[in-house]
Amino acid sequence: SFNDAGDLVWESVAAAGVGDSGLPSVHRAHQRAVARYYSGPDGCVPSVRVILDGERQARISAAHLRADWVIGVDRFVGVDLFESGGEGPFDEAYILDYAPDFVEGIGERLTVTTGKRREVEVLLEGAMRELGLANVEHSVGALLSTLAVVSGRLALRLLESTNRAREAVSLAAVVTHLRARGDLDGLIVVPVDAHPEIFGAAARDAGPARRCDLLLVRVGQRSFKIECVEVKSRKEARLPQMLADHIVNQVQDTKRALESRFFADDPPRVDMKLQLARLASVLHYYADRSVRNHLIPEDKAADIHRHIDRVTEGQVIPEISLRGYVISLDGDEGFKKKYGEVPLTVLTAADLGQVGFTTVAPTAPPRDMAATATRERPLVDSASTSEERRSAGGEL
Repeated sequence: SFNDAGDLVWESVAAAGVGDSGLPSVHRAHQRAVARYYSGPDGCVPSVRVILDGERQARISAAHLRADWVIGVDRFVGVDLFESGGEGPFDEAYILDYAPDFVEGIGERLTVTTGKRREVEVLLEGAMRELGLANVEHSVGALLSTLAVVSGRLALRLLESTNRAREAVSLAAVVTHLRARGDLDGLIVVPVDAHPEIFGAAARDAGPARRCDLLLVRVGQRSFKIECVEVKSRKEARLPQMLADHIVNQVQDTKRALESRFFADDPPRVDMKLQLARLASVLHYYADRSVRNHLIPEDKAADIHRHIDRVTEGQVIPEISLRGYVISLDGDEGFKKKYGEVPLTVLTAADLGQVGFTTVAPTAPPRDMAATATRERPLVDSASTSEERRSAGGEL
C-alpha cells in the first residue's frame, strides 16, 4: 500500500498456524519471546517492514521505459509490486513471468516484467479474430487485465505459440463470464499450469500429466470445496464428442492428482503434513491475489487465511467437483449437458455478448458482387431477458 509520502510499504508477519499443540504452538511462543526481547508489547510478534521510496520507484519505472524486459531479484519485493491496482509509476508494467516462494518464504523473488505490451497484444488480437471475436483494439487491454486475475505468468506463455494465445482468449472469456455472474465471488483462483511441481509429469507417480486450467477453491467455517475447470474453444476439435472427451480426461486426471498428493488415505502418505503445508502456502498466496483482484473482500481476508490453516492442518478432505466450458459462438449443437460426472457449459455468442464481447458475422453480399463482406455486430440483442441471462453457465 502507499503511505502519505507516496512510498510503497509492505509488512510481513511469519505464519504461526493454528491449534494449541505441536510445532505451531512452539513457533508462536518463540515469536512472542523475540518480540518481548525487543521491547514489544505482550502478545505481539516481529514483522518485516519494507519501504520503496519515490527515488527507487523512479529507477524501476525508468528501467521499464528503456528496456523491453526487466528482471527483478529481491528478497522482499516481488510480483505484488506490479499488482498494486494500477496505481503509481507501475500501472503500465505487465508481468511476464515470476518465481514465487510458496513454501519457505525466505528465498529471492524473481520477476520478469515489461512496459511494452504490444507483442503480447498482437498475439491476442490475432487469436480473438481467429475465434470470431471483433472490436479487438478496444477489448485486448481488458483481456490482459482478466488474464492477470488468473495468473501473472500467462503473458509469457502467449509468446510460445498462437495456440497458446487462443487458449488464453478462451480462458479470459470464461473468467469474464463467471465474474459477471458473481460466480467467482469469495473464491480462490489457482492456475494449474503455473504449478508443474504439483501437476506436471515429474510430479506424477505414473500415467499422463494431463491437467485442467483452473482450480476454484472455496474455504469456509464448515466447507472446503475445490472445482476443477477446463476450458476449450470449439475450434480445437472437429467433433463435439472429441472435445468433450479431452475435457473429461483433463479434469479427472487433475482430481486424481489432488487426491493422491494431498488427500490420500489408503495408504496415507508418509509426507502428508509436508504436502499439506505446500497446499496451504499455495492457497494463502492465491487468496491474497483474490483479495487484490476484488474477488474476496479485504475484511474477509483474515477469515479466509484462518480457514485455510484449519482445513490443511486438520487434514479435512475437500469436496472435489469437475466442470468443463466450451467457447462455441455458433451455438451448442452436438454438445450434451453432462458427460459422466462432468457438467459441460457451452458459451455462445449470446452469452459472451452479455459480458461485452462482440463477434464478426458474415453478411450476404450484393447480388452484383462476388466478394464476401463482414461486419461487426453485438453478440446479444438489448432485449435479452433476465431469465436468459440466468440460464447461462453453471454454479460452483
